[in-house]
Amino acid sequence: MDISVPRELLDENALCLAAKMLYIAIIADNRGQHAVSFQELARMTGIRDRRTIVRCLKALQETGWMQVSPTGSRPGTGSTNDPHGGFDGTGPNRDDWRRLRKIVLTPRNPVMELRIRKAEEFNSRLRTAPHVGEFLMKGWLDLLVDDTDYVDNFRPDFLRNPVTGENLEYDRYYRRGVAFEFNGPQHYGPTRRYPDRDRARDLRVRDLIKKALSLENGVELLIIRPGDLSMSRLTAKIGNRLPLRLVDFSDPLRTALDKASSVYTRRVSRSVAQE
Repeated sequence: MDISVPRELLDENALCLAAKMLYIAIIADNRGQHAVSFQELARMTGIRDRRTIVRCLKALQETGWMQVSPTGSRPGTGSTNDPHGGFDGTGPNRDDWRRLRKIVLTPRNPVMELRIRKAEEFNSRLRTAPHVGEFLMKGWLDLLVDDTDYVDNFRPDFLRNPVTGENLEYDRYYRRGVAFEFNGPQHYGPTRRYPDRDRARDLRVRDLIKKALSLENGVELLIIRPGDLSMSRLTAKIGNRLPLRLVDFSDPLRTALDKASSVYTRRVSRSVAQE
């Protein structure tokens, strides 16, 4: 029988091999959310020592990989009609473990649960983002770049317009000396949405000044356009300038970013074609 073992479980450094094998045995025996005795767990895993089983269950519970509930409770809760089996949502304490005869085990994947929450948060913020292209670029960078030492909307002292004295801004600046700027079509001339020619010219001048000041101060400025908003294009743009994460293709956040970026890019392309 084929079983699907979460790769994240195998990569979990906080769990010993016995705890991982116990988790796999539970899902392989289809014991999730069913009452099971310690004798049955011993048979399933080959672990005869109850203390070892308890230790593994505790580790799985503490790392979020297993919900342990007493017999008679609903998975995910500590409620029960059994006055000798109840415990709160943190799981059984030492005395509970001693008296438990059967428990309900609910396998979980805390890594995927976190990814789902991040994807939901992303979709919620996307609906109210004032600058969608910039928001999508930063979302991709959060997913791809393994470096949290950055500043968004950064206005360093050296990035000052010599003509106006105005401080210019990077959309994102990594302290390794790499900056990102998202440029929509309005950065290259008047558009239907931004038709003012004088404003378009001023924006173009600011962009060129920003490039020159970045070069003068040793900052590598990467310009991202709507067509660059994909995992492959951004990965190629970043190259070896910043450390990259190994992204799971099934990551819900990657899926959400891919879908939103495709919608945005098509909308921009249609708008440009109608100019």
